[in-house]
Amino acid sequence: MNDHEHYPNPSVFDGFRFAATAISKASEDGREPKTLSRVTDISPTFPFWGNGTQACPGRFFASFQMKGLLAHLLIKYDFKMANENRQRTWQWRTFILPISGARLLIREREGNPEQL
Repeated sequence: MNDHEHYPNPSVFDGFRFAATAISKASEDGREPKTLSRVTDISPTFPFWGNGTQACPGRFFASFQMKGLLAHLLIKYDFKMANENRQRTWQWRTFILPISGARLLIREREGNPEQL
């Protein structure tokens, strides 16, 4: 994923890298994009789930579970970095990981859990 041939500025984080590609390809053709890039998409240039006949059949279930967990956490809890000025991640080759000493403050939201 650090290949300059496939990804412009591969060492810089761009959360919309793949969504922007789908939008720009459609606009070059003068049409609306059918769909934006999804987490379950497979591609030879981004083999996260494998590719072709070797693509992971459970990727749709995994995607659904990740989205459900993220929605639950965002609805039930507030998140804040303990030190907002500190570096948050470190990078080694294709890995971008949180700093091991970084502290995340998590607080359960107030109110009736049934309403959240």
